[in-house]
Amino acid sequence: MSRLGCLAACLILTGAPVHAQERTLSDAEVLTLADGQTIWCENWNDRSRDCESLYTLRREADGRLVLAGMFLLAEAPAILITLADVVTLEHGRLCSSGNTDELVIQARVAGVPSVEMSEAFRAVLAESMAEYRTSTICQQFLSMGDPEMMGEIVTADDQRLYHFESTYRLGTADSGFLLRTQVADQPEQMMTDL
Repeated sequence: MSRLGCLAACLILTGAPVHAQERTLSDAEVLTLADGQTIWCENWNDRSRDCESLYTLRREADGRLVLAGMFLLAEAPAILITLADVVTLEHGRLCSSGNTDELVIQARVAGVPSVEMSEAFRAVLAESMAEYRTSTICQQFLSMGDPEMMGEIVTADDQRLYHFESTYRLGTADSGFLLRTQVADQPEQMMTDL
């Protein structure tokens, strides 16, 4: 998986093993996701009808592939993080460097761009991804038998990282996917006299 996919996993640490009925997507199928402007809703929740993060893959005019993602870090004030990473497509796998310095990161606080929040987030991400800084991180997508769902296998230097793996509900800009907050507000602690 690219560093973008690792981002949410670093914050949330989710994962599931691959099941026998799953099939890896080909290069052509991955490019169809890009050309169709498909949106990937990570870890869809049927009950709350929201996602941990949203991703899309786009093909630039020069042929480069850019994986872009966004997630809602906090709600009050709203802190929205967007990231973009140039990736390569190799045998159905999207791959990129584990070096977080190469990521484009933009944070918006209450709708206003914040360089300070962008840099603070980059520092936290760099620390959490430090062991992968010199690794090649790849994301292999899996058909799950449901045309609206997709899974993944994540590797760093060809070593599987189960705890970074997610499932995605596929949609378009018209799907109305909602984002759920990644860092829950802490309730105020109450003091009790003994």
